[in-house]
Amino acid sequence: MLGPSSLTPAALPQPPSAFPVAGRLTAHTPCDPQRAEVERCIRQTYAQRYGALVPAFAPVLLALREGGQVLAAAGYRRAADGPLFLESYLEAPVEQLIAAQAGRPVARAQIVEVGHLAAPRRGEGRRLVQLLGPFLLHEGFDWVVGTVTQELQLMLVRLGFTSARPLCLIFSTAAKAWELLT
Repeated sequence: MLGPSSLTPAALPQPPSAFPVAGRLTAHTPCDPQRAEVERCIRQTYAQRYGALVPAFAPVLLALREGGQVLAAAGYRRAADGPLFLESYLEAPVEQLIAAQAGRPVARAQIVEVGHLAAPRRGEGRRLVQLLGPFLLHEGFDWVVGTVTQELQLMLVRLGFTSARPLCLIFSTAAKAWELLT
């Protein structure tokens, strides 16, 4: 994944457009001064829960907030902007695999990768996931991809997503269903 230092000013993502849950769901690009707090939440959660270091972040981080506190966070990257993290696991570009599953052409501009899902307190990640689909659809994406842990897979199933399996999943905001890519 690209780190903030690898982005040129022209390549910086634009802040997402206004969304109905503004104030609770906030978006943070690399130049946003509040982004450091969201990165810290993700780093601490990954270190405590998985013993993992997060060396770089997605271009846009989303935070679920209450009273100014970050309750949960996730990052996203537009497929149209370059290679996705999960594509290192795939035998073909993600749009080709989605198109094969969907039975129709899919443009990279319709695809977004979600990652860095972190929630220090139980239940907050679930709240964030429930807001992500509508938010990303509002931003113009038709397909959401990502790699997930078994814990996240189980949460997706409990939320009603079907065919959720670990590794590489796709979510069609139109079909409202997760499907295995590989």
